[in-house]
Amino acid sequence: MSVDGFPLKGFTFGKVVIVGAGHVGAQCAARMLETNDATEIVLVDVDEARAIAQAADLDDLGFGLGSAPIVRAGSWEDIADAHILVITAGRTRKPGETRYDLLDGTIAIMSSICDAIERVGFNGILVSISNPVDAVTDYMKHRLRLPRERCFGTGTALDTSRLARQISRSLGISRREVQAMCIGAHGEEIFVPITHTYVGTVPILEYLEMHPGDASQFSLAEIVAENEAKGAHIIAGKGSTEFGISGVVSNIVTTIIEDIRRMMTLTVELEGEFGVEGLPCGVPCILGQAGIELVMDIELSPRERELFDEAMGSIKRSVERERAFL
Repeated sequence: MSVDGFPLKGFTFGKVVIVGAGHVGAQCAARMLETNDATEIVLVDVDEARAIAQAADLDDLGFGLGSAPIVRAGSWEDIADAHILVITAGRTRKPGETRYDLLDGTIAIMSSICDAIERVGFNGILVSISNPVDAVTDYMKHRLRLPRERCFGTGTALDTSRLARQISRSLGISRREVQAMCIGAHGEEIFVPITHTYVGTVPILEYLEMHPGDASQFSLAEIVAENEAKGAHIIAGKGSTEFGISGVVSNIVTTIIEDIRRMMTLTVELEGEFGVEGLPCGVPCILGQAGIELVMDIELSPRERELFDEAMGSIKRSVERERAFL
């Protein structure tokens, strides 16, 4: 069996291996149990006792939900036949830190993970969550020599989800009627291409012209600022983010396994799209069973292009630091 020339072989279909059994890894597994798409969920962690305990707790959740996936603790050898490999490991972000402050420590962790992946082999799709997600994804892709279709990051997918919710609340309309996206670097370097933002099928700028009362209360700048600060606020209050990103990962896994071909803003290495060659960025992609099936090279307005270039400048600086480790 194949999908558009992508051979479905060399892995066990539906087997998901999560590296990192902390808050994020466990929540990702929990969401996957709820969606019931994976056939098997394996937790791998350097702290084997934690992985075993998390798997046992999750197994109880799966039983209560009536879920089909097997959930268990595993070892590096489980990566060899994984369909989807989710990397959640990394240094924990502390209050007051940016995602870029995590780079050196996280790359050191990724280096040891890559050692294990190279030892056992891997033929599936790798999804990177660890921050800063653009540089970490780039490191994994180049270190493991994976094609961009099979090695990508969660990118600005969580930012996009937050944006749609913020716009819907600001305008007092259903979240389902908002079509919007964040592009750039997850967190501090996102921007919203307003020319590609819609309420239903109506461009949002046109919608605001038709609803001046809503327009007077709508501030995209405030929405973006709130979006950029959301993760830091959560970390200051509880020490970690976990629920939102686990929902993103669950959507990615479901999209791949069910071949939904969903549009998501993911971190992928650009190959000429947006006039950029060889750098990663959170951009709109079509995701399906083969992984990244299309990078959507949308047209940007002059101001949007300026914001995109600013985001790429920040990404380039972090990638240059990261590639020094390769």
